[in-house]
Amino acid sequence: MNMMRGVLIFLCLIVFSACSFEGDEPGAGNHVWKSQTDALQKARDIEQQLANDVNEKKRKIEQQSQ
Repeated sequence: MNMMRGVLIFLCLIVFSACSFEGDEPGAGNHVWKSQTDALQKARDIEQQLANDVNEKKRKIEQQSQ
């Protein structure tokens, strides 16, 4: 019975703590992996820019060859 009560209290604490992180604090959009997700987004942006540059160069080469 005591173990069951302990598990119930633990689960309630988890639920209440999860609900309290919805955005009540300033800067709530920041999370533990923000620097990693920012770096990944920057890499995706650079990859897209490189792909755009390659496509533009291909287009220019095709125009010159005609």
